[in-house]
Amino acid sequence: MLPLRRALLILIATLVLPAPAFAATDIVVENLKSVDAASRQAHLNFVVRELAMTLSSPPTYAVGSLGLYEFEISTDQRIAFIHTDPDDAAGTSAWNDLSEANEPSTVQYVPSVVFRKGLPWSFEVGGQVGWLAMSRQFKVGGYGRWAFLGGWDKVPDVAVRVGYDGYVGNEQLDAGVMTLDFAVGYTFKAASKKEQAGTRFSPLVGYAFLMAHAQPVAEVSGITQMTGWAKTAPDGIDPRDFRFHRFFGGMELRSGQVVFRFGADITVPRGGPLMAAMNFSLGARL
Repeated sequence: MLPLRRALLILIATLVLPAPAFAATDIVVENLKSVDAASRQAHLNFVVRELAMTLSSPPTYAVGSLGLYEFEISTDQRIAFIHTDPDDAAGTSAWNDLSEANEPSTVQYVPSVVFRKGLPWSFEVGGQVGWLAMSRQFKVGGYGRWAFLGGWDKVPDVAVRVGYDGYVGNEQLDAGVMTLDFAVGYTFKAASKKEQAGTRFSPLVGYAFLMAHAQPVAEVSGITQMTGWAKTAPDGIDPRDFRFHRFFGGMELRSGQVVFRFGADITVPRGGPLMAAMNFSLGARL
């Protein structure tokens, strides 16, 4: 029980420690009233795209699913790098125009609490609640996963996951992102005992397809809803602009009931700059 107690204490510490110097950004759609009408939709599109890529986290846990009687709680620290450099002669960017104080942070920090539960036949479900640090916004999400090739020593683990993350707490913007990802990995056992499992190393790589949507609630002329679904896209919105490709990799280190993870990902939007992010996680498996 000692390793488990230590893990729980560290989990609590990571939740109560002050947020780092970098922070997330409150999005204020009404700020677009001061932007040229012809540029409003493009600026909103850019911010929504990067917001969606920030909210959605790829898996960093081992590809093999949890056992039927296993449950896990962990903290996830996501650090995403948005693009706030000026993009026009006026010296402003889309993030400048839509942020509350007109001073967005390039580095976005999103700490989350993640819950995972194993189910029969290598299925797994999970959920998470996160905070866009130093803002009034949160993310709430969940997923379902099936490790259809998992737990076999002779072949790598392979899993498919479907998830959704919603943007919560902003009175001027409703947004969310759906993710479908595939991951391949393998677990190497450094040691093994009958009474206690030894340290396990589980590297993984994967690909994800993301589709975002957003609905501005503020009354600003010249803007409309954005979506990656072609059937519901309004005139003037190309749904391909809200579909992203992501490549990710990571490593899980497990010793007994204590789990540490780290990973990195690159997301590729259509006609826009690549977005990089990192993830760190500490968990306790019960």
